[in-house]
Amino acid sequence: MCLTAEIEELSGRLKASRQRVADLERNFTTASNSSQKNEKVSLSCSQSCVLIDVPAEFDERIVHKFQLMVTPLGEIYLLIK
Repeated sequence: MCLTAEIEELSGRLKASRQRVADLERNFTTASNSSQKNEKVSLSCSQSCVLIDVPAEFDERIVHKFQLMVTPLGEIYLLIK
């Protein structure tokens, strides 16, 4: 093979390799950005779930306290009746 032909072949392969590297870097950046967005959404959802759970637990405590208050009143009512 002629030296010029070999140089041209290697030059073409180098150009293709550089293009592939650029494509991979672009794909990596896109995937990295997508991953960061997903982490933010996941964190936001986790925080929302915590906020939703708090009122549910709070409501359960209120219902329990209300039941503790009402039960004796119901018993007194039955005795008076």
